[in-house]
Amino acid sequence: MIGNGDFAYIGTRDNDMWAIHIPPRGGSLGHVAWRQKVCTDGDITVPPIIGGDGLVYMASDSLGAGTLMAMCPGPTRQVKWCLNPVGGGIRNASPALSPSGDALYVTVAGGVLGAYQPQTGALLWEAELEKKGRVGRNANLAPVVDPNTGRIYVGLRQGLWAVDPPTTPGGSPTRTRFLDTRGAGQRLEAPAALDLVRGRVIVGASKGPASTLYALDTAGNVLWQRSDLGRGRFQNNPPVVDAAGRIYVALDKSLIALNPDGTNLWRSEFSSKLPSSPILAEGRLYVGTTNGQVHAIGGCPP
Repeated sequence: MIGNGDFAYIGTRDNDMWAIHIPPRGGSLGHVAWRQKVCTDGDITVPPIIGGDGLVYMASDSLGAGTLMAMCPGPTRQVKWCLNPVGGGIRNASPALSPSGDALYVTVAGGVLGAYQPQTGALLWEAELEKKGRVGRNANLAPVVDPNTGRIYVGLRQGLWAVDPPTTPGGSPTRTRFLDTRGAGQRLEAPAALDLVRGRVIVGASKGPASTLYALDTAGNVLWQRSDLGRGRFQNNPPVVDAAGRIYVALDKSLIALNPDGTNLWRSEFSSKLPSSPILAEGRLYVGTTNGQVHAIGGCPP
């Protein structure tokens, strides 16, 4: 994660979060501004996020106990607050902020959505969606927040959940199983993508190497689904939606582009696997492969 002017924040397997000062244009050497170890042992596999006030939120599985921290912005290492344990591990799943920035959402122990006060770390509420369990090494159960409605989408072992925060202080959230995949035996191990213009939720689910991509409306109705995209698993590789509603999916060794109605647009095959989602920027798609290459697809930026 890059932000707060010229800092890159990176979590590593040495249990540390690193803040690296990016050199100015033309410079070749950055330097470490600070590094912060989590409260207990545990790799930091959770990508950090940065709030509107510059606070950096980081998390760790912490041997299944879970750690959630907020770091102050700037070149000096300063912990804003630290919670440990949080009641379960946090692995791969980034936190997410509410549209107004007054709640920090985190998926804990693969089954519980927790909401915390961003400035203090105080627990605001919890929603138990599924039974707690250990999170797999590659699953990404990050919550996704609709900026227009504040609804939170969380993909778990038994489907996609929609959680509406309480409307009054001290109230309870409303939870709905938005997409039930139990009958198909599928798991959701990658976050959903939102098409805000068309009011759609795009999400992938898998059973082993067989996968299905679903498009749902905001009421949870399935608009279309594709189970013929080829061999590959949705696991820490959420779909990407552009402003025109086109959908891009990295599945095994294939990069697939679909029209908003789910029909084929184009497909590109690679010699090595694509372990994560593409990045969309200025009319180009950037995708990495397991052989150490990065590919840029599309015309040159203007």
